[in-house]
Formats: sequence, structure tokens, C-alpha cells
Amino acid sequence: MTERARRLFFALWPDDTTRALIGERTAGHVRAAGGRPTPRESLHVTVAFLGSVAESGLTCIAEAAGRVAGTEVELVLARVAHWRRSRILSLQPDESPANLATLVAELWQSLRACAFEPEARPFRAHVTLARDARPPRGLAFDIEPIVWRVHELSLLESLTTPEGARYERLRSWPLTQ
Repeated sequence: MTERARRLFFALWPDDTTRALIGERTAGHVRAAGGRPTPRESLHVTVAFLGSVAESGLTCIAEAAGRVAGTEVELVLARVAHWRRSRILSLQPDESPANLATLVAELWQSLRACAFEPEARPFRAHVTLARDARPPRGLAFDIEPIVWRVHELSLLESLTTPEGARYERLRSWPLTQ
């Protein structure tokens, strides 16, 4: 019998207030860009994508995350961007905090014990607003900043449904002050 595989990733998972602000302040950009909008309940910042993981690997992943001594992150999301090549509309900070880069590096270092290697491309903090999107013409890319204080790192599973991907938070680890 084959072991069940789960599609996993680590993310910064916004609270309802932050999620609502993201939705409100980017609604016009998402409408203008077309494509497939990300449902509000799925908005997040991916920190480390693990892909398909055997059920037996969950313990190692949880232990690896538990060894990371990250500190709370303050993300100031203030700029909508369109990535032409991947056709992604995203929301990102003007500047990514240094402690977020440290958190990502420490997480990947810890995950090496579970046979995961970091992605080759550098980490770029962003919230995906829409896929298959066009540039939102006629709108400023700067928005009223959203200050998001991130207090935890979460492990999520991506579940494929006929309506699209749905994310289930499996576990979270607090970030220290």
C-alpha cells in the first residue's frame, strides 16, 4: 500500500483584519487585471514550498520548524506588481524586512535535515492576488500601506478541489517578540 502524499508549504497566514484590508485596497487592481483572483480566505505569503511530501515526513518537518527561532515580522504591503512572465498580480512590501530573510534562511537550513533544499531563486515576499492576470492599466501601483504584524509561521496543505486550490493550516509556530 502506498503512503499518502500531501502538498505542503510554509507561509505567513494573515488574520481576518489584514485579509480584509488586502481585499479592499487591491479590489480595483484585481478587477482590472482579470485572470483568476485568489479567494480572500487563501491570501498568504509563501515562505517555503515543499511540494509533495509523504505522510511519514510530517514529523521531521514539524521538528525542523520547531528549531527555527524567528522573530515577529512587520510587513508593510504597499505596492501592487504585475509579473509579466508568470502573469501573476501580487502585493508586496517596498522593502522586505531583514528578519523575514533570516527566518526564511533558518527555516530552509533546518529543513535540510528532512532532505529539502532551498529554491535557487531568491525569496521575494508577496501575496498572490490573481493568476493569469494582465497589467492593471490606468491604476497606480502604490496603495495605502497595510501594516501586517506577523506573529507565527504556519505549515499549510494545498488541497485540490473542482473549484480550485484550498489551503488548510495544519500547524503554526509562534515567532518571538
